[in-house]
Amino acid sequence: MKYQNFIYRCAKCQHSFKASGISGFLYGLFIMRSPETGEEVLLDAIEDPVYNEVSDILEIEFSTSEIDNFDSASVLQEIFGIACDPDSKENLFKIGGIPKCPQCGSDEVAFWEAPEPPEMVEKQIPSVTHNKWNALDHNQKVNLIREALLSLADRTKSITVARQ
Repeated sequence: MKYQNFIYRCAKCQHSFKASGISGFLYGLFIMRSPETGEEVLLDAIEDPVYNEVSDILEIEFSTSEIDNFDSASVLQEIFGIACDPDSKENLFKIGGIPKCPQCGSDEVAFWEAPEPPEMVEKQIPSVTHNKWNALDHNQKVNLIREALLSLADRTKSITVARQ
C-alpha cells in the first residue's frame, strides 16, 4: 500500500526525519504505533468489527451521565489500543501515535509537515489483530473498557467515569 511521507523534527535533538502516515484522502484508515517500540499496525476502522464493537460498548454501557464532556470519537480513538493485540514487547498500540526519532528515540515532536508535492512511499504495514480481545466475554470487555476510561480520566481530568 502507498503511504504519504511526512517530515518531523524531534523536539529533543532537533533531528529531522521522515515517517509515513495516512493521506487525508483515505477516510477511516489509521496507522497505530506503539509509543514504546515504534512498531506499527494498520487499522481500517470502517471494516474492523472490533472497532465497531468497542464503539457500541462505549455508547451502550457508558452513557453521557457517566462520562462528562463525552466525545465518543476521541475517547474511542484514545482507548482502542486495549482491544488490539500488543506489540512484540507486550505494549499497547495507539491511534495517532507519534513516530519515534531514529536518532534519539524520542516521540516528542517540535513540528511536522507534509511535503509539497506529496511524497508517497510503498510500504507493508501489518493489519491490527484482536486475538486476546476476541477471547474475552462481554463482561470482561466492558470491564477492560471501564479500566481504560478510568485511566484516561485520571490522566486527563477531562472526563468523569462512574466507578463501580
